[in-house]
Amino acid sequence: MGKKWFDLPSQKALNGGELPPELKADLKLIGLRSYLDPKRFYKRNGKGKNLPEYFHVGTVVSCAADYYSDKNGEKEKSTQIKTVLASEKTTNYLRRKFNQIQQSHRPNKRSIKMQKLHRKIAEKFKKKKKPF
Repeated sequence: MGKKWFDLPSQKALNGGELPPELKADLKLIGLRSYLDPKRFYKRNGKGKNLPEYFHVGTVVSCAADYYSDKNGEKEKSTQIKTVLASEKTTNYLRRKFNQIQQSHRPNKRSIKMQKLHRKIAEKFKKKKKPF
C-alpha cells in the first residue's frame, strides 16, 4: 500500500510480483501516445522509461439507456492497442510516417557508387603490404 498514493495497492503486489503482458502493453501505449496523434501535445510521464507502480485499472460500464449511442459497442473485451489500431485515421498516419522514415534512410544512387569506390580503394591498400 502506498501511503503517498492514498493507500492505493501496488499492481505488482496484486498480480504476484509482475504485471501481465496486456497491462504492460497498454501502459507502453499510454507512454507513446504522443506519437499516435501529431496534433496533440501530451506532457511527459516521467524522465525514466519505468512503468508506474501505483495505478488502478477501471472498466467502462454503459447504461441501458445509451444502447444505440454507445461508443464502446463492442461486446467482447478489447485492449487499448486493438482499439487504437482499429481506427483508420491512426493506421494511415502510422503507415505514412513509417514510409517517410524508410525513404529517408534509403541510400540514393550517388551514395551507393561512393560506397563501391571506397571498397575498391580499401581492397587496394590491403593487398599492398609493406616489407618491414
